Order: sequence, then C-alpha cells, then structure tokens
Amino acid sequence: MTRQRIYGEDTVWGAWMRSLGQPGGPLPSSSKTRGTTVNDWDVIVHQYKTPVDNQGTRDVHCMMFLECKTRLADVSPTQTETLWFNHQAICKKFQASLPGSKQKVSVWHYGVSILSCHGDDPAHAQFFRWGRFDRNGRIVYHDVSLETVILLLTFDYDPDTIRHNSFRRHHKVSVYTAHVQTPMGVLIEQTIKRRS
Repeated sequence: MTRQRIYGEDTVWGAWMRSLGQPGGPLPSSSKTRGTTVNDWDVIVHQYKTPVDNQGTRDVHCMMFLECKTRLADVSPTQTETLWFNHQAICKKFQASLPGSKQKVSVWHYGVSILSCHGDDPAHAQFFRWGRFDRNGRIVYHDVSLETVILLLTFDYDPDTIRHNSFRRHHKVSVYTAHVQTPMGVLIEQTIKRRS
C-alpha cells in the first residue's frame, strides 16, 4: 500500500491514501493487528444490451471490473488476494431495480478480469493477455488479439470462455421423485426432471 508508483504519476487521491499507509498511519501495510491493501479500480465496464432469444427481447446490464497492466506486469500477491475476494463477492447474475424506479432488469456481473498489454500503450500493443480467476483463485492468462479484447469488452465474448456470448435463458429444472406403476403392477420409484 505504501509502495511508490513505478510508472506514471499518482493521482491526488492515490497520493493521499498512500500517505495514510506510512508507518504509524491509520492504514498500515502491516502491523501486529492489521494489514491494509488499497487498490483503485482501473476500469468498470458497464454495457446495456437487448439480446433476443426464442422467448423475445429482454434487457441485460453486463458489468465487469477490469484491472489493467502495462509492460505485461503481473498482479502482486496482495492485489491478487483483494481482487479474488471481490471477484467471488460480485460475480453473479441477479435482478436489480433501476435508480428511482421499481422496474427490474437483469444484471450479469462477470466479476474481475485482468488485461495486460505488451508495452505501455494499448493502442500500439503487439499482443494482450486476458486473465480470469480459476476456481482456486489463481489467475489464468490467455494470449488474445486486439479484436478479441474488443469483443470481450463489449461482452460479445464471454469473459470466462472467450467464446461467443449467446445470452440464452436457462430454465430452472425441477427434480422430484414419484412412484410409478409398471404395466406388471409393480410400484417403482422414478426421478423426474421438469423444466419450469
């Protein structure tokens, strides 16, 4: 938290937060009773989409937090931990009401992604790495092109699979057990699955 920036200049807010982490400050990087990591979100991507499927059109708000790295920099262990906890907390699909309204919309929050580029200017980068967390909290990277990055940022590609995002509705499946009589008159237990 108190480490000085390696590249670029700090923001006013970043410098102030960093000063709070100095030894004896209220947000120490480590002490006997606490350890603080302060990260800023590089990018929050939020896109409104109206996908069409066999049931019609619906509103979906896609969101993702993006940690951007230049010079193919790695995410530090403390930052990985913070990003992983956030990813687990926010990576979900849910219904939310719009501000000032009772209207509900679908929100698909993809959690945290890491985008790393070769060099220090994404516009002139030769290649990119797209990182996502696996089930155990490790960041798994895939080399991707600029075209693929655009498809990921517009949610036309699923951030996890890096394949076309179909936005299909998945129906809940009810599973229950019933007793069914066979033609011979024997009562058997049968598992029945029914889409709701």
